[in-house]
Amino acid sequence: MTPLSPLNEFCWMDLKTRDPSGTAAFLSQALGWCFAVDEEDWRQATKIAIDGSQIGGVSDLANPIYPLDTPAHVAYYLAVDDVDRRTEAATANGARLVVAPFDAGDQGRTATLIDPVGAAFSLWQPHGFTGWKWPATNRTAPGTSTTS
Repeated sequence: MTPLSPLNEFCWMDLKTRDPSGTAAFLSQALGWCFAVDEEDWRQATKIAIDGSQIGGVSDLANPIYPLDTPAHVAYYLAVDDVDRRTEAATANGARLVVAPFDAGDQGRTATLIDPVGAAFSLWQPHGFTGWKWPATNRTAPGTSTTS
């Protein structure tokens, strides 16, 4: 069994939609999330923050990297040591490859799969970008309370 560490944990989420501005407007109003273009990101990506902590991004499914029939969804990324090796292991154990491993600039390497029972997930091998961060003392998701 692989122990939990900064690897093998969820590290990012990405809202995949054909209407990025509409999705951002809705979730901003409904959940209080903040959406802004990251001017330091070479892609000028839209990032999501809660209480000043980045928790995810927004991707436009019109981008040709996505198969035409990809439905809108939330993609969760698991940090791994080697995307290619983990993708090979996942497909050997029944996962279906949706997006083959590729380099996301200098930020990392990623792939998207569907597990044998139908759950989609993405793998992330960090290079320049490790994913979300929030205070280590807060083991709950950013924006949630640790008290009842």
